Amino acid sequence: MKNNTLTNKKLVSALMIGISAMMTLQSPVTAYASGPSEELPDNTGPEPNTETQAESVDTYEPVTSEAQSQAETAQEAISGSQEQAPSAEGQQEADVVADGAAKDAQQAADLILQGSEEMGIPAASSSEEGTKVNAQIQNMIEAAEAIVNDGPQEDGSVAPSAVSDFTEAATKVAEVKDDLSQAETANKEVEASYTQVQEESKEITDSASEMIKTADGMKQDTENADTKAAELVEKVQNATNEEDAQKAYNDLEKLVSDMESDLAAKKALYDRMVSDYEKAVEKLNQAQAALDAAEERFDGKVSDAVQGTITAQASVAEAQRKVDNLAEALDKVEDKLSDENEANNLAKLRGNKEWEGKIGGIDKNRVIMHEVVANYYIPQVLGLDIILDEVDYTRDFKPVSGAEGQEYNYHEFNFKYKDKDGNIHEATRYFNWDSLTKLNLSALNLNNTAGVVVFEKTEDEIEADKKVKEYYKGQSILNNNNKKTAYNQGKFDVFVYTDDTGQKNYLIRDEIENPQDASKFSYGDDGTPLSYDGHELTMVVQNQNNLLHDGNCLIVASEKNIVKYTTHDTDVRNKVIWNNGQPRLSADKVDEIIENSRALNNFIAQNSVAKNPNTAALMNIYAKYKNATIEAKGAAAQATEEVNKLADAIDTIKEQSKNKKSRMAVDVLGVSDIATHLGITVSAEEATRLNGMTMSELVNELNGLKAQADEKAAAAQAKATELQNKLDNAAGVLENTIARLNPGSGGGGAVLDDGAGNLPGGSSGGGAAEASAAVRPGGIIATVSGGVALENDAAGGTNGVALENNASGGTNGVALENNAAGAGFGDVVEIGEEEVALSDGITDQSAEVDSRPTIQAQQNIVKADTEKIVTIEEEQTALSATVDSGTLPIKKNWFWLIVIAVLGSTGEMLYKRHMERKEEKLRKEDDEWGD
Repeated sequence: MKNNTLTNKKLVSALMIGISAMMTLQSPVTAYASGPSEELPDNTGPEPNTETQAESVDTYEPVTSEAQSQAETAQEAISGSQEQAPSAEGQQEADVVADGAAKDAQQAADLILQGSEEMGIPAASSSEEGTKVNAQIQNMIEAAEAIVNDGPQEDGSVAPSAVSDFTEAATKVAEVKDDLSQAETANKEVEASYTQVQEESKEITDSASEMIKTADGMKQDTENADTKAAELVEKVQNATNEEDAQKAYNDLEKLVSDMESDLAAKKALYDRMVSDYEKAVEKLNQAQAALDAAEERFDGKVSDAVQGTITAQASVAEAQRKVDNLAEALDKVEDKLSDENEANNLAKLRGNKEWEGKIGGIDKNRVIMHEVVANYYIPQVLGLDIILDEVDYTRDFKPVSGAEGQEYNYHEFNFKYKDKDGNIHEATRYFNWDSLTKLNLSALNLNNTAGVVVFEKTEDEIEADKKVKEYYKGQSILNNNNKKTAYNQGKFDVFVYTDDTGQKNYLIRDEIENPQDASKFSYGDDGTPLSYDGHELTMVVQNQNNLLHDGNCLIVASEKNIVKYTTHDTDVRNKVIWNNGQPRLSADKVDEIIENSRALNNFIAQNSVAKNPNTAALMNIYAKYKNATIEAKGAAAQATEEVNKLADAIDTIKEQSKNKKSRMAVDVLGVSDIATHLGITVSAEEATRLNGMTMSELVNELNGLKAQADEKAAAAQAKATELQNKLDNAAGVLENTIARLNPGSGGGGAVLDDGAGNLPGGSSGGGAAEASAAVRPGGIIATVSGGVALENDAAGGTNGVALENNASGGTNGVALENNAAGAGFGDVVEIGEEEVALSDGITDQSAEVDSRPTIQAQQNIVKADTEKIVTIEEEQTALSATVDSGTLPIKKNWFWLIVIAVLGSTGEMLYKRHMERKEEKLRKEDDEWGD
């Protein structure tokens, strides 16, 4: 709750309405109000109370904290702190950064351009001897310079280095973080301003609701009082006895007095509501302006953050491109060095005469197969970056004797290779070789020197060999004397099918010809098995890739022999490729075999270094360059990723910022129906119209209702003035009525005796006192000239007034019923609304009528409300007392206690003035009686 004092609109209204219901109060009441002595904050002001502030702090949810954290992460990944480092000879000064991608990029470039004496690594040079890769090395050096040196462009501009790009990106990210921080501050202001908008809007509607209700009450009360007053005036005028006339007049006087007091209190409440309303409207306008400004600042800073991030993304992407260029240039150098090294290895094996004298026999041909596979087939055909310096041909090439002993034989090759990111993997491949002149199992020609055919064995072939060995394990069929026959008879034939799970399964021919469940197999007309359990069966062909079958192979031979045995009329061509005059391999396939085989020889010729190769040493140096570059490349990619994440985080904030704080009145006030909230009754259409208003539009609507309320309040005040006039006129009506009812009184005043007991209409009137009764608000003032006694209970006098001649005491001897003595002539007695002693003094005729504050004066007193704490103590009262020492005893009046409790010092001021008037009258009476 914003308001914790009696300025709460509904509480004040409820107290005003409940005054008549409060009948008892046993202890002092403390009411909160403001006074000159104590400055308390205006409860309608813009600052929320401590409770609200604490709640706001506790419930506030930051909107940029994640993005700010990501900005820090991105900045760390890039690194923006710099210091100048000495440059190498011929190199521009380079920025040395503390950490992150910039540091890794600079270190990689510096290692290439400057080398490292500590690590024993020389700088790269494009003038190396014993190698053919100097052109690629020069490209790499230029890529390294682009990492650390800003360079001139053709258009005269300067191209920033990768380090400069990283620095620019880091600077922008730092600015973005600052923008986000300021956006967060602005968003806090948005929340605070919106909270104030809500509070002031609630204050406006509460004040307006009570203002309208109070104005309606004022108007209704005065109209009701006017109606009642007319009735009472009529009663005064038409009374049949003086007592009824006096009672009607007293009721009228009390009606007007009560109305005046009630109107003064309500007018004070109304004025306070108007003041609160107008202050709240002003503060709402300020809060809405602050809200608009804060949202604009928030949007501006988020927009700045977006633009800054875009710039950072561009800079870090450019830096990464340059790092990637360096890595790519280095890869080309390493690839070229690897080719050169592999070609050098093969060149040694080949000799200077294109394999002459190097081919022929199992041992030579196996070495050729191993070298060609490791130095050419794996890296060039399969494209795997094999790690040659870890290859042990004896260990890594494992010959396996197959079930048949020739066709089923193979070499298992286990090796390691690097992927494009430098990660090391292990792999296994299977290979075999044939003599170029092999025709069949009976004509292997293993010692022929024409050439060697190298090919890869398939996974199915290896599994088929395992299947045969497992199926016939321990049987004589696998003995050397029997296995060739068994192979020729097809007993080693293996078929493969793929089941529903994608798993390959292998069946040997004997399982197919002698099945446990023949219904699962299907066969061709020639008895060839076609399927098993609905899955196609395929026979596994051993050495499937050699020249006798599919021809997916390399011919290691001289150019002359490659052409001779594939295109000329030879036994190989006639029996292998053509197969007795029938083309088994297509012309295109033959051309492919020739091209692939020539490529091997061309590779050796183009990449090998004939004299004093320096390839191996360079490969070792560049491998260290590569390690540093891989780190730089990874760090650059990470920096780019972090900046992209930052951009995503800011985009999220930007999207969320589109959902502005609602200005709709129902949302601001947190209600579903405006009319219900205001406590007014409207049509459904009007309710819909009100619910569709913004808060500003609703304030304009309330201003119109306020104008109507002002008119009602003014009408109430005008009606109160009319009532006062009626009361004033009623005094004359009462006097006329009394005169009408007492035609022999002469002056229409009170009936007095002459001091000797002679009453009018009775014995002689000699010596009768001159008397008259003047009527005025507050009661009847009886003025007496001569020695008389006035008593409350008339005994035999007209209009209930009796005189006695036994008064004693003063010079002219006035006696009161309560035996008060010593009172002089001329004292004024006012019988008002309060309970007083049963008889008072007597005034002389010339006493002035007392002047009570006017309605406007009372309202002005009420408006002078300055807040302070007022403690209402129980007054000393006497239920029955004599008039003593000028003190007017009174009974506790609940009306004044409630007015003070509700209106604070305003009520206290009204009460104080009321008592001052009473005391003034008492002093005046004392003075007059003393005279």
